[in-house]
Amino acid sequence: MTSENPVSPPVAAEEYARVWGESTARALGQLNGATFTPTPVASAPPPGASEPPSPAEPAPTAPVEEVSLYFKVSGRLTGDQRFCVSKADGVRLAQMLMAEPLDPSAAFSEGYADALNEIFRQFAGLAASTCKATYGGEVQFSLEASQTVEWTPATTAIWSFAAPQVAPIQWTLLLSPEILAALESVKDTRSPPVPAQTAAPQSAKGAVSGAGPVSVPPAPAESPSMAVSTASQEENDNSNLDLLLDVVLEATLRFGQREMSLRDILELHPGSVVELNRRLQEPAELLVAGRVIAHGDVVIVDGAYGLRITDVAHPHQRLESVETRSA
Repeated sequence: MTSENPVSPPVAAEEYARVWGESTARALGQLNGATFTPTPVASAPPPGASEPPSPAEPAPTAPVEEVSLYFKVSGRLTGDQRFCVSKADGVRLAQMLMAEPLDPSAAFSEGYADALNEIFRQFAGLAASTCKATYGGEVQFSLEASQTVEWTPATTAIWSFAAPQVAPIQWTLLLSPEILAALESVKDTRSPPVPAQTAAPQSAKGAVSGAGPVSVPPAPAESPSMAVSTASQEENDNSNLDLLLDVVLEATLRFGQREMSLRDILELHPGSVVELNRRLQEPAELLVAGRVIAHGDVVIVDGAYGLRITDVAHPHQRLESVETRSA
């Protein structure tokens, strides 16, 4: 694929790719401690698009081995997208997350694959925050394990990320026709929604917009004793809940756990690695008063760790944590 006469992606797709590019640079900077500069590379046409022949084609080179990561997009935007990363760049990204020396010649192992998935989840966490402000609603990104692609990319964007003493890292973003259509639709409707007009009050003798008289059926009668009983119960429930709302609880994020002997604990030293019982792709746990109340994906928000909730316990179960702590 040549870079001559590139096919420019739609403006909406360029803006969306920039959101991901800037989010990637921020996450890499937080991991590596350096400032990464995101740069769009000359965009290429989507696979299968025709290109004008080049007068002097370079000699064919060996194909670059790539890794693909698939995201399902939902919420304000819907569709599918795919990232392509060379295995050498995938190894370096994984090494950044694992705080290892950068060695692109290392073999792309299963451990590096898990770490690459995790670092793209962090990219997605930052991108989701930006998308909410940019597109006026929540956008969720779910990393899919399936490697089956049932859509043809509608457009492609390539971004490169460079930092002092770090060779540029590059990814290619491919968007499905569905998400491209969603981006175009959102671009044209970003103005705040106009609140629905409240219906004009109607009387037995009045009419609205030339319509005939409107009769409103009377509300069903309610016995006084029932009304008093219901109101009293609701008041008591609200009072009890109000007493608990100011209880201060300590929330703990648990990546995993492990049992260790006292000997192993005493032998710990700087540089020791403690292996936990949770893999990178498994969700972390949010605990309150020792109880697990939610699971989610670990993200980085403005230089601090955060948890994007994927499932949460029922409110009654969460209240049990408050009662346990109060007791």
